Amino acid sequence: MMKNRTFLLFVLLGILSNGVYAADDKPRGFLFYDDKKLPVIKTTPKKQEEKKEQPKTPKIDNKQQVNSTSPTSNLEPFSVEWLRAKMPILLDRAMNNPTEENVRAYKYAERMMIDMASNFADQSQNVVRNDPMLDQNVRFPTSQMARQSALYQIDKAREGIIQHLSTKCGVWFFFDTKCRFCESQFKVIKLLEEKYGIETRYISLDGNIFKGMNRNKVLFDNGGERAKILGIKLTPATVLVLPPDQTALISHGASSLNDLEEKMVNASIGLKIAPPELVDVAEMQKRGILTAKDLKQVKQQMKDPDDPDELVRMLNQAIRRKM
Repeated sequence: MMKNRTFLLFVLLGILSNGVYAADDKPRGFLFYDDKKLPVIKTTPKKQEEKKEQPKTPKIDNKQQVNSTSPTSNLEPFSVEWLRAKMPILLDRAMNNPTEENVRAYKYAERMMIDMASNFADQSQNVVRNDPMLDQNVRFPTSQMARQSALYQIDKAREGIIQHLSTKCGVWFFFDTKCRFCESQFKVIKLLEEKYGIETRYISLDGNIFKGMNRNKVLFDNGGERAKILGIKLTPATVLVLPPDQTALISHGASSLNDLEEKMVNASIGLKIAPPELVDVAEMQKRGILTAKDLKQVKQQMKDPDDPDELVRMLNQAIRRKM
C-alpha cells in the first residue's frame, strides 16, 4: 500500500511539472493559469550593482623615477672620478650616522685620495727635474742668494732704461691743490727728477701751485681740457711724454718711487723706446711665460689638441722661444 502511494506521488509530480494536457479541451491541472486573464504586474528591473571605483594606480613618469643606481656604479673603482663621486657619499653617511664603520670607510677613502695626490706630487718632481722647460728655477732663480742677485740686475736694468728715457722723454705731472694726495705725489716726482734728471712739467688744474714748486716749470690747464685729451680722470696723474706727439699715461693716483719707476719702464717698453738689451734683463721675471698671443699661436699650429705627445712638443717649443 505504501509503495503504491509513493509511485502515485512521483506520477503526480511529473504531471504538474510537464503539463501533459496540451489540448484546450483537456483539463490542465489545478496549478495551471492563463496569463492572459491575470493582471499584468510590472516589475522593476534589478539595478545593476554599481561597480566600486577602483583606485587608479598613478602612472610613474620614467623621468621622475628615482634612479636607484649608485652614481659610482659605472666608474672605475679607485679612479679619481670614482673618488670624486664616492667621497661626498661616504662623508654624508659618516656625518649622518657616525658609527665606527661609516667613519672608518670615509677615512680610508680619504687616505686613498691623499696617497694618490702624494704619488702625483712625487712623479711631478721627477718630471720637472728632468725637463728644464718646466723647472721654475731655470726660468728664474728660487734660491735666496741667486734670487737676490737676479733682482739686483733687474733694478739696475730698469734704472738704465729710465736714464735712457731722460735723454729723450719728459714727465707731465697733473695736480689739483685741493687734491688730498697730490702734494705727497709731488714730492715723489721731485725725487724722480733729482735721481734721473728727467725734464718735468707741473700742470695745475685749479690755477694754484704747491709750496716748493719751480714756477718756471708750472703750466696751467684750467678746465682740464688737456687732461681730458690724455684720458686723465682724476689727480694726481703722471704722463710720460716723447716729443713730438707720443704720450703714455703711467700713473693714476699716488705711487711710490719704485712703483713709478716700474710703470715708466713698462710704458717705455710699450712705446718701443727702451734699449732691447736692457729690456731683456728688466723683464727677466717674465722669462719663459707664455702670453695669450703665444698660446693662440700654439693652438693654431696644433693638429690634434687631444694628442698628449703633440701637446708636450708644441708647448715645449713655445716655452723655449721665450727663454
